[in-house]
Amino acid sequence: MSKNENCTVEMFKIFFRSIKIYVLNFGDFFKYMSFPVLGTVLGLAMILGITYSLSAFTQSPAGMKLAVENPFLVMLLLLICVIPGFLLFCKAFLDYIIAMVSLSRAACDLTATDKLVNNLKTYNSIIEYREMQYFFLIFILSVVYGVLSFPLLFILECVVFLYTSLAIQAFAHDDRFNAIDAIKRSFLVIPGHALQTTGLLVLLGITTYIVVPMILCFGVSALGWTKYLAAPISAIVDKLPVYMLNDILVSAKIPMELFAERVSEVFAMILLLTVVVMYLLPIRSIACTLWYDFLNSSGTGSKNNREQ
Repeated sequence: MSKNENCTVEMFKIFFRSIKIYVLNFGDFFKYMSFPVLGTVLGLAMILGITYSLSAFTQSPAGMKLAVENPFLVMLLLLICVIPGFLLFCKAFLDYIIAMVSLSRAACDLTATDKLVNNLKTYNSIIEYREMQYFFLIFILSVVYGVLSFPLLFILECVVFLYTSLAIQAFAHDDRFNAIDAIKRSFLVIPGHALQTTGLLVLLGITTYIVVPMILCFGVSALGWTKYLAAPISAIVDKLPVYMLNDILVSAKIPMELFAERVSEVFAMILLLTVVVMYLLPIRSIACTLWYDFLNSSGTGSKNNREQ
């Protein structure tokens, strides 16, 4: 078997092993990811809910009078009311970002039966003294991806994303690495394995962003639970100028009519998809970590270690 064939086989093994690890440790992963996922959603819900409530109040005679006589007080009240939801969202989203590197380190400490060795929260300490470097790494990657998101730069963005896809794993793997070192390491281990790395990322993307979320959404829809999920959203959607959107569709000669109830259900399903995708982060982190370990320990990875 050639080297490329061996890498391809290993890539598929890693993909299926990451799913196996997620299933075997599902309870631990679910518990660990619950606050980052549900806290983010709840924080946004609190912000939108309070904003909607205050907006509805200003539509009433008493609210309109207060808004006219003391608009500063209304703005101050809005600011004070949304602070709890904003703080919850920030904390939960921060924990989600930290989870990306913590899960990568946890994937390095598995037993022979692919069970977790330690409590997942203990791995949050790996960036205790490297927080600034880790957030700098996330900042660099976000800025680069954002700049390259221009449609004409799509191919370049794909290439850059591919060659930086293992930067977080490199940062988690070696305590000596700073943000730049992690990006350099990702660039060093992927050459010669770009096709297999692309294949792994595509498999992970299709599985965790499309297949599993869509299966769960179809299940929820089949059970008739969509209307219950959409109920909290419908109060806000009912206030939207849906009729204006329908007028635009008619003017554009698009044979479609929007209904507030249907729009609420679509938003509910999008929210559910987002939650499921966030809960599946461990699969993506584990697979990328195992792949990074494989490349780092291969002939190319060892050679690059000596060169660096």
